[in-house]
Amino acid sequence: MNIPHDIEGKDVILVACDEVYFWDYAISFLRSLSMIEGTFHVHLHLIKPSPDVLAQIEDLRSSLENLAISFSVDTLTGLDLPRKVNIYYNCSRFIIADQLLDMKVGRLLILDIDTIARTSPWEKLVKLETEGAFVFRPHARKSWHKILANAVYYKNSEDVRLFSRRFASSLLSVLARNPHYHIDQIIPHYLLKIGARRFKAVFGAIPGDLMSLGYDPASSLWTAKGGDKYGSKFQLEKSKIDNA
Repeated sequence: MNIPHDIEGKDVILVACDEVYFWDYAISFLRSLSMIEGTFHVHLHLIKPSPDVLAQIEDLRSSLENLAISFSVDTLTGLDLPRKVNIYYNCSRFIIADQLLDMKVGRLLILDIDTIARTSPWEKLVKLETEGAFVFRPHARKSWHKILANAVYYKNSEDVRLFSRRFASSLLSVLARNPHYHIDQIIPHYLLKIGARRFKAVFGAIPGDLMSLGYDPASSLWTAKGGDKYGSKFQLEKSKIDNA
């Protein structure tokens, strides 16, 4: 890992992307975060980055002075990966999250890379009384829709670290079986269900005003699902950041 700043006890935002998503979304996300008052630690988990990507990160470190940017490189070697490798891409941040917890970060906020920051997300998390949080959708009919993985919160506690280890190891185990479907939302749903006795009081709901798919002006973060990220509204908001 390339971590030039001390992250022990720090609040760290974690995102992951391949080269395409780095150029399409990561730079915009980092710039949007840099426009907010305060200092933010951001860890990028980069999947097979080119030298151009690594050079761009050095430029961003110099130009975005209120961001403490660290990164890790995933070469996709030494792992049993599914043929649909994008399934792994969505899982990789939760695997690296466990390593960051071992490095004693204080809190982790794990986000989708195609996110626009508008205000400090940490301010929205002050009201949380639990040590971890997911976006729960209890009324969703399908089990893989009952949790959204676009925002996950970990406080570095004993119970959260236990859950994170189980989550990461379960992901790696299932990935080795060549799944044909995304597993980053269904696995935490069942881990929390099976481990309800231990984890029910540990994990709560992400505050409703943290992340919005509908461009709620009260939300700290905006994001888009699937094809919506290519839609005119998200692209318009992204262009405001890119052209600022």
